Amino acid sequence: MPTTAEAYHHEGPDRYESLDAATTVLLEALRPRRGRRRSLPDMRWMARARCRGLDPDIFHPPDEADAGEAKEICAACPVREACLEFAIELREKDGVWGGLTADERRRLIRRRRRRAQAAARRAEAGIAMR
Repeated sequence: MPTTAEAYHHEGPDRYESLDAATTVLLEALRPRRGRRRSLPDMRWMARARCRGLDPDIFHPPDEADAGEAKEICAACPVREACLEFAIELREKDGVWGGLTADERRRLIRRRRRRAQAAARRAEAGIAMR
């Protein structure tokens, strides 16, 4: 079985050099199965995250109503948007990412999908009218 470094194609040998052990676990979870190769999302933003080095339990509260502390940390984070998009891209189902709980991310995804569908219908209608 290939190592994480062998399984991924990325630009340059030091792209993920500064990431911590938790990120290494995440990279391993993302490793493609059955010999397929895929590129990893750019994760350099993690090095600047305010949550770096904090107790992960803060970001995985037992109930979403208890996510206040995590949301406060995220609110002042310089990479909040990158974190949120990363969680959405990976379809992260647990925890607070980018200041949103799993339920809030699902609602955001649905809103985005509805907007994209409405825009596609409008574009299609515009083409049909010509």
